[in-house]
Amino acid sequence: MGDPKTDSARLRRISPLFNADKIKVPLMVLQGANDPRVLQVESDEIVAAAKKNGVPVEYIVFPDEGHGFVKKENEIRGYSGILAFLDMHLKGERPLAADSAASVSVPVTSDSAKGGAKK
Repeated sequence: MGDPKTDSARLRRISPLFNADKIKVPLMVLQGANDPRVLQVESDEIVAAAKKNGVPVEYIVFPDEGHGFVKKENEIRGYSGILAFLDMHLKGERPLAADSAASVSVPVTSDSAKGGAKK
């Protein structure tokens, strides 16, 4: 990936967070609260940055997952949310709240921005 000491300019240039102002289309983020590779605070930051620019964001946090889905019910909920998101933003269809995992979007709060929501 790169050494922050020697590659800092390149890493900043390719960082999604430092380029969030370029996000212009709806964004969906699925986050495992126990993910050791992508910390929830990092997802909170990109979600907040995109929302700051007026971009529609669907943010689903899975409190009992890490990096990827392990539990079948979360996999179903996640992929159902993706389908609902794509239907809404590509087809213009509004999903029923009961059928949409997107209805459980988690707002970014000051607590979650300080290190992840605790559940």
